[in-house]
Amino acid sequence: MPVLIAYGEHDRQANTSSEDPELNFSVPALFNVIGGDHKLMVKLDCAGHSVVWEMQHKNVHNLSKHWLKHLKVDGKTQGIFNMDTNGTISPAP
Repeated sequence: MPVLIAYGEHDRQANTSSEDPELNFSVPALFNVIGGDHKLMVKLDCAGHSVVWEMQHKNVHNLSKHWLKHLKVDGKTQGIFNMDTNGTISPAP
């Protein structure tokens, strides 16, 4: 099953840190446990948990639209990327 995960770099609801490991959640850790090769994770610069109401809303809309229509974004079907505020994706360091 193809998977796209998009999350904001400042999202502290989906990326928590707690003294109690049972309360911790990490988007990258979730991505790593998803099986299959057809998976893409994109961290959105300058975005938090409510991306659809933030400055990256148009970019996340376009990202989702391309994924749903073509099952790829900028020709990419797998990997970990960052998206800047102009909508450009680049490989994550």
